[in-house]
Amino acid sequence: MKTKNLRQVVLMSMIVLVVALVWWSCEDSEFFSGIPETPPSPTVQQTNGNETGIYADPVVIEQGDSACLVISKECSYTDPDGTVYTCEPKTTIKFYAPKDTVYVDDFESLLTIKEKFNSNTNVQWTDHTTMKNLQKFGIGNEWRYDITFDMAYDVYHYVNSQNETIDLAYFKTNSADCNSADAKDDTSGITPILMSPMRVKRVTSLNTDESAERKVYDVTATFNVDLEGVDPQASTQNVFFEVHFVGVVEGSAVTYRKSYEWFEPHDNLPIRCDYIVYRDSRDASGEIVTEEARSQRCSIEHALDISKRRPDISQYTINGATICYLEDGYSVDDSGNRSYTILYAKTAVPDLSKLSHIVYVDGYLNGSPGEWNLYFNGGLFNQENPQPGWYMKDIQYRERSDLSYDDEIIRRYQVGIHFYDRFLYVDNQLIDFLDEQMTYDYNFKVEDATMSTGEPAKVFTHECTAHYLGKDFYIATVDSVYQYTTPPF
Repeated sequence: MKTKNLRQVVLMSMIVLVVALVWWSCEDSEFFSGIPETPPSPTVQQTNGNETGIYADPVVIEQGDSACLVISKECSYTDPDGTVYTCEPKTTIKFYAPKDTVYVDDFESLLTIKEKFNSNTNVQWTDHTTMKNLQKFGIGNEWRYDITFDMAYDVYHYVNSQNETIDLAYFKTNSADCNSADAKDDTSGITPILMSPMRVKRVTSLNTDESAERKVYDVTATFNVDLEGVDPQASTQNVFFEVHFVGVVEGSAVTYRKSYEWFEPHDNLPIRCDYIVYRDSRDASGEIVTEEARSQRCSIEHALDISKRRPDISQYTINGATICYLEDGYSVDDSGNRSYTILYAKTAVPDLSKLSHIVYVDGYLNGSPGEWNLYFNGGLFNQENPQPGWYMKDIQYRERSDLSYDDEIIRRYQVGIHFYDRFLYVDNQLIDFLDEQMTYDYNFKVEDATMSTGEPAKVFTHECTAHYLGKDFYIATVDSVYQYTTPPF
């Protein structure tokens, strides 16, 4: 095992991003064919907006931009039949901090960094799968400022002449962690040392009025990402990210509280909900004054579909076999809150043993929660010149699955639930509801059954159970596929 140490410094306006990576090289293995005894190091490239540079060079990026680390290495595999398969899996870590200054109401809020969002999705390609992990860490009251990790890595699959599936070596990213538990107020004036856990150093104080004192601090926080080399000589290394920003303790008496309210269906309208933000402040007499801001009322939408090979036909022929598409139907709850929707279909085939299926995870279709530049309020949210008000985005999360007969697709099922995420920009800060995101539990199951008329059958169910703001939602597609002796028509 040979080890190479690399270090990178990234400057972002008032934010300093320090990236340190310890990497490894791999000896010959069955995963690598034709690699020399001392293999080349992985190719590591950093990106600054539209600019690129050598990994050892420092990168200066503007406020609101991002630093991107791309690691790749060419892999090869020699098939027993002599065919050589090559690929170049890539691992990407995009690190993004939109602000150089964090304003908080009290010192304790400045010391805590909390993970407020973590989403894992997979994208399936023809010869490989891309594993994606999006994490957001919040700083300050209501976690109003974000530090984002957008990570992905490729896993290549090769089916050799022996019908064996070979996963070639790749670099896996695990979830990021924040090492900031021992943060403390350091007023000694000692310059912080890089690559240590979170530190806070008092800089100055500004008297804004007679009743409140604004305190300014230099703040440093360290994050790490475990990076695994997945091959016969697996190894785990760490990538460290250090964020340096300015923290301002306002000493303000203003606080914000979040809530929501559901509205049941009526007059052909679906179930809907409001987001609510309460603003508590003290007037000149010391009395607490509460103001309310409500978002636009938005619905929960179910997106389900069972489609045929061709929508305009009732039967289809595959290699001499006739596939028959029978009746469709649906059911919704009758309790008044429309908490579930189920689509039904029936399909007839001559041989159940020739059926197969595959599930695709599409994930978020129009961008994931927290991508503020995609939120809309008469216009997209402009982070450079933000305007007060409520902003919203239709969050669509979907899975699809295909049913095949004799390796040809005959049915496609789509299952998804949409909701409208919103945030309020007020008092020069962003108040979001990312801690109230809809959670999803998808499942695809195949069950043996017998039709009422005696034919053997398999029931294919693609379902999703979701939870959002104290309510449960359920959607499913159910296709009963039975084996006929004589075609039904």
